[in-house]
Formats: sequence, C-alpha cells, structure tokens
Amino acid sequence: PRYVTRHGGAAMLRRVLESVGTVPRLAVVWTREANVEAAGILMPGDLLLVSSGKALHHLAIYAGWNTIWHCVAGEGVTQANVHDPIVRNHLQRVYRFHEP
Repeated sequence: PRYVTRHGGAAMLRRVLESVGTVPRLAVVWTREANVEAAGILMPGDLLLVSSGKALHHLAIYAGWNTIWHCVAGEGVTQANVHDPIVRNHLQRVYRFHEP
C-alpha cells in the first residue's frame, strides 16, 4: 500500500525476504464480510490490515493476549488492544503465514 511505499517499507521488506530466500505464503483467515468476531480467531503472528475508507493503509501484527503491534508516525512501534474501537471498526482482513 501507499504508506509502505512512501516511507521506504517496501524496499526494506523486499531486502528481508531476499535474505530469507523464500517468500512465505499468506492465507486470508478473516474478512470484514465474515459474520464472526475477528478477535476469536486470531493467532500470534497474524497480519491485520486496517483501512479508513476503501484503501487498506495500515498493517498490524497480532502478538497474542489481545495485543497488536503497529507503527505510528512520530512514535515508532506501539501496542494497542485488538478490541480498541478504532481497530475493531476499521479492520478489513486478517492474513496468516503458511509453510511453503
């Protein structure tokens, strides 16, 4: 997404994946259209995509115990609760890594 591209995250992610040698597969495990609460299916390491409007613009990592880690401009990596209304109301998709 645009945020990653603007702030250099895409290039950094590419370098990390190249150093590992294998690009992991991701599976969608939840979408906004699902009729279940996302918090009940989350596992540590899941990637949460959040939006405001139609554009997916923010990525968070689920750490377990209802905690997510994400970056905030000017603050760096911060924690938030997955039940926070901003997270809950704007969460669009949850991805999970799978073994290649």
